[in-house]
Amino acid sequence: SRAELANWRHTLRFLFARRVAHPGWQAGKTLLQEMLAVIDVQQIAESLGLALSSADAMAILLDQKLDLQRELLAQLREVCLASIEQGVELNSRVELARMLGRVGDPRVVDDLSDPAAWVEVSAGTYRVGDAEIKKEYDERYALMPETVTFASPFQLSKYPVTNGQYCRFVEAGGYDDQSLWHEAGWRWREEKKVGEPGYWRDAKWNGATQPVVGVSWWEADAFCRWAGCRLPTEREWEAAARGPQGWAYLWESEWREGICNTDEADLGVTTPVGIFPHSAAVCGAHEMAGNVWEWCSHMFDPTGEDDTGAGRVLRGGSWVYLPRNCRSAIRYFVQPVYRLSNFGFRAART
Repeated sequence: SRAELANWRHTLRFLFARRVAHPGWQAGKTLLQEMLAVIDVQQIAESLGLALSSADAMAILLDQKLDLQRELLAQLREVCLASIEQGVELNSRVELARMLGRVGDPRVVDDLSDPAAWVEVSAGTYRVGDAEIKKEYDERYALMPETVTFASPFQLSKYPVTNGQYCRFVEAGGYDDQSLWHEAGWRWREEKKVGEPGYWRDAKWNGATQPVVGVSWWEADAFCRWAGCRLPTEREWEAAARGPQGWAYLWESEWREGICNTDEADLGVTTPVGIFPHSAAVCGAHEMAGNVWEWCSHMFDPTGEDDTGAGRVLRGGSWVYLPRNCRSAIRYFVQPVYRLSNFGFRAART
């Protein structure tokens, strides 16, 4: 099949659009259904080119705002999910995951009031801090080694907050509700005339299931107040990431190639959540290594500046950082006004 030849992909996309445009766009539904029927979802790698061409065809139909049958959406959804579960080639996996976000990823709920949005971190004693990191970097880039005990379990959002989840806050008028904002954050919002995240209208970053980026600490805090939750403390974050075993990384104590989205992956962008299923923390939280640095509630140095300008803690590394920065004990900090393309956040609740 020519679909399995990479240099035919653009041609096939053009031919699909041209063929279905003349008899009418409704014909595209039948043609796409025929394409999807050929794909063996048990062996996606064997027909990966056809899977990508099917995603291209679906994008064309979605852009026409057609009323697509549930069965057709379900077929493509199954193909996209299988590509993630079977770990197909990374760039193809990212493309199919972006399409999955458009047709609806059943693993990611947009409403944080849904229990499916959360995972539970068990009560117990956990190790945090790392003496070796303190020697390797400036000593402030890891906590002092200690154990922390949580008398009760707490919850973290299963994924970093996505664009789809954050959209509800924007549409609900969260940027205009002063009661949701820290006093200093409201002053900043008013002064800068901020009404949405910094990359909100950029297609490279605004896929429904990509982590929301370009959000300051103030915006992350306001969202959490609106959603009835909060930002995690950094000790909660680290305990959840390292698990009861106190691993250096989410999965164990050694780095694994291709396990998450760091500079090593060479993608140059955030990935939709959940495409690295083998790097979930013990508690079930995904993306706690790579993809985006995640804001925590803590000030980096509580004894320093007052809380209007003091650096806030971020955890987890990101798509533009080296793998060693994904160690669970690494901490980073910037002032709360920073809104970069590798800064996002995760929610917590007790």
